[in-house]
Amino acid sequence: MLALGTGTVTPASAATCTVTGITPASVTVGLSPVTRTWGVRTGGCTVEHWYVLIDRAYVIADSAAPTWAIDPAYLVNGDAGTSYADVTVLSDDGEDTEATAPFTLKRRATWGSTLNAGPEPVKKGKKITVLGTLGRADWTRNAYVGYSGQRVRVQFRAAKTTTWTTVKTVITGTSGKVSTTITASRDGAWRLYYGGNSVTAAATSKADYVDVR
Repeated sequence: MLALGTGTVTPASAATCTVTGITPASVTVGLSPVTRTWGVRTGGCTVEHWYVLIDRAYVIADSAAPTWAIDPAYLVNGDAGTSYADVTVLSDDGEDTEATAPFTLKRRATWGSTLNAGPEPVKKGKKITVLGTLGRADWTRNAYVGYSGQRVRVQFRAAKTTTWTTVKTVITGTSGKVSTTITASRDGAWRLYYGGNSVTAAATSKADYVDVR
């Protein structure tokens, strides 16, 4: 699978040309193809043409900014983490520079529509329960599965404010489930936030507002 990019030509020495990386540096994939516009970074030269090969991507269009989709149908879970692209840069004098450029491939995490905080309304000083289920893309099974043993922040935003504050940290249980109780003190919204890791992207749940009386 080959993509071609073109740019303004400026005379440069191919001997000093180096490939310093590709963009984007990280791609998150769920269960559907993810389209990104790719680029290559170089030093010591201005590129006439460049070619990038990534095994799990296919070409949508060839242009100065080639757009590819990475398709989870070609992925297995072990592909998550550091992946590599083979890059060939052609400078204006016709000399090629070849390099291997790393980027990160991550599995999408999601809370879906599972977040619930209640009961609502609730009396001040009484307990509310925040519930949710963290899932992540399983490319091998083509499904979202519960993600257990992960550190999650329970966050609160008071009514008429815009700032989220972490109230406590919990660990997801069996099948990625979260169930935690908190003393209600004032009106506001609750949500769950997962910060991600080297192979899984971060995920923020929807917010659920609780009326405290």
